[in-house]
Amino acid sequence: MDSSRSVGFDLVALGEVEEAIACFGDRYLRRVFTEAELYAYRGNAARLAACFAAKEATIKALMPSVTEAVPWQSISVPSSGSRNPSITLTGQASRLARRRGISHLRLGLSRTGTTVGAVVIAMRHTATER
Repeated sequence: MDSSRSVGFDLVALGEVEEAIACFGDRYLRRVFTEAELYAYRGNAARLAACFAAKEATIKALMPSVTEAVPWQSISVPSSGSRNPSITLTGQASRLARRRGISHLRLGLSRTGTTVGAVVIAMRHTATER
């Protein structure tokens, strides 16, 4: 097994995000998404679902312990005009990545009509990088 990487994966049904927005509205949106994400995705449920899936996959790739909470807002999926989505970590998520020796995160997104999938590969420093 290659311990220099970890992988996180998540699937999100678009309907679940739409339902959460309908039930909890602004409270849900502000708890999960950053201001920049809310501005960039402007209530587009498909893009918000992709962002949510990316955040979930990132948490799984970071492999927090049971006692390490990773706030949603410490993981950001910036809007990008390119075809290469990215992840930005701040606060607790950034500290956890440093403790785990994670130097890079790679994000892949895929969407069908009703489902969004995200995979995140967390790459650790190699001996020559440190």
